[in-house]
Amino acid sequence: VYIAYAIGCERALKYIESKMRDTNKKSSGFCAFIEKCQKQNLNKNLKLNDFLITPAQRIPRYVLLLNQLLESTPNDHPDYETVALSLKTVRDLAMLMNEKKRAQENISKLENIMNQFNDEDKENLNLISEERIIIAVGSVFQQLPHANTTKKRKLFIF
Repeated sequence: VYIAYAIGCERALKYIESKMRDTNKKSSGFCAFIEKCQKQNLNKNLKLNDFLITPAQRIPRYVLLLNQLLESTPNDHPDYETVALSLKTVRDLAMLMNEKKRAQENISKLENIMNQFNDEDKENLNLISEERIIIAVGSVFQQLPHANTTKKRKLFIF
């Protein structure tokens, strides 16, 4: 659940920011509620984004904290092995979170690429897959055979 939250948190933050920036929808109930809460100052000048990101930042902080604790714990202390195991477990979790986050970012990039195609082309393409990784995106120029010109094309390497 924690990994899903941490991955979804960025998407939620971007969504909220876009809703709050969109002046046409400023009058929506959501924006009005958020602004009202922030004016009441019950949240110690913290914004909704600050509250949402806090849980996602805990695991990296735990890695730092446990690393410092392990460095300060003598090797012959009875809790040394427990602290070392805890540090390894939290590091493994942090690495897993980073891998899942990169995979989600890759899926988002693939979705953005798919959105560049028209609906008819989308039906024939199946770009979105966890196994498909974007290696490079760039521009190339196609030499047109019957004309003495070139046409700029976008190249995606997976």
